[in-house]
Amino acid sequence: MNRFDRRTILKLLGASSVGAALPWLSSNSAKAGPNDVPLRMLFLEVSPGCRRTTFEPNIQGPKYVGQTTALANSEWDFRPVMASLAQYRSRVTMFENLDMVSNEVDPTSPANAHFAGLTHMLTAADRYGSTGDLGGGPSIDQAISQFVNKDGPVTKLPSLEVMADENAGFYSRSSNHHSYSAPGQQVPYLMYIPDIWDRLFPDPLNSDAAAQAAQQARRTSVYNHVKGDYDSLIAKLGGRDKDKVSAMLQYRKDLFDSLAVVNNREANRPDKASIMDPWSQLTEGYQQGNPSNRLWHVHTELIGRLAAAALHTDTTRVVTMSIQEPPSYEFGFSDGDYGASDWHDLIHKVSGDQPELTDSAARGTIDELHRIMYEKVAFILGQLASLPETDGKSLLDHTLVFVYSHIGEGSHDLSRLPWMVIGDAHGYLKTGQYIRCPIFDPSSGQITTDDKGSRKWNVRGRAHNDLFITLANAMGLKIDTFGRQGMAESLGIIQEMLA
Repeated sequence: MNRFDRRTILKLLGASSVGAALPWLSSNSAKAGPNDVPLRMLFLEVSPGCRRTTFEPNIQGPKYVGQTTALANSEWDFRPVMASLAQYRSRVTMFENLDMVSNEVDPTSPANAHFAGLTHMLTAADRYGSTGDLGGGPSIDQAISQFVNKDGPVTKLPSLEVMADENAGFYSRSSNHHSYSAPGQQVPYLMYIPDIWDRLFPDPLNSDAAAQAAQQARRTSVYNHVKGDYDSLIAKLGGRDKDKVSAMLQYRKDLFDSLAVVNNREANRPDKASIMDPWSQLTEGYQQGNPSNRLWHVHTELIGRLAAAALHTDTTRVVTMSIQEPPSYEFGFSDGDYGASDWHDLIHKVSGDQPELTDSAARGTIDELHRIMYEKVAFILGQLASLPETDGKSLLDHTLVFVYSHIGEGSHDLSRLPWMVIGDAHGYLKTGQYIRCPIFDPSSGQITTDDKGSRKWNVRGRAHNDLFITLANAMGLKIDTFGRQGMAESLGIIQEMLA
């Protein structure tokens, strides 16, 4: 755990030229004093999962357990592909036999193999509609965001969704990925770095309290004028038209309320040049990346810094960041190597219970892809750990991080998910554990220790719904179900995770 010196803490408390002029608390501020630092949550997608046998720790004990069992920090360790996370191992909880069981029982077939996981990874619910490409929602990140802001906005943004992608640029600025505010209602992910900055910090940092008050007075005047027009219109309408206009007015009120939030941590924002100068050196565009123009590398690290800044400034308390796969030049692959048409083809060839390719160099190439992605996870954790909070701890100490993927590995398998949770949620969760989940016989719904020759096809692991229930409770959302219900493989909150 990082500890920061007194001068740094005083600066955060407002004893600086900027912070001294900002109010510490107001009726609309996020409730966070020097000894009451808010808990945040970062959802971090590592898109392609991780090749089987390269991430599951080597441990002592039976192949399968008869009940959920927690191994202590001393009983497991990261394997080489995740070695960059070693310094955070005491904060990490990993899982064995955690499956997207909800997909297996979904009555609607996925549009393709990737949509099987994409639509379930954060929703754990039946797909929406008949097309097979939309999740049932809400997703767990949006459910937690909605809970945090249930009594009105506590931060300027209810949540932030961003994506690090090689091909992001002026003509590719956002993506409808798979967070859902409601069934079938996707939340757009921002990819273009200038747009992310403007979303987080639309106004210059203002140290003049009087100017801030004048700006808020102008906003209030405009809002009251607009509200008066709406009220007059509503009085003349009836039925559905009245409901639609009332809903729009409520939306505008929520937006206005968020603008009125006084953010006592706004001075924590990074220097704009530290983000925009490296970005300005890039030549963006489709297939423009190369070893001299490392788009994926720079995009991922700058967006990771912005995600950390969003939490550190308390602009939002829930961030979802998707890290898409790195381009082949980052991990030493060329189209045609090992008889594979491209890196995606190679992932398929080396994955699964009976891979087409067992060549160690081919496998090592894909392992390098995964190693690079977990290096970026470590980079983002390092950013969180480097940012001081007002109690002398770090932002990482006050952030619950959930690392997930839309597939288990490149065979599109949704079992044995390489997921992890980092952080203790202000003491709610134990850390440093490897949680061994049991497997279930689908025909009986009973726990078994016999996979009948195939872990993938013959048995199921514990439903990932249970992890979402646990994370929601850790963030204060007291629920005992989430997503698809009635599955024998769902046992409720994972008690072994609780402190």
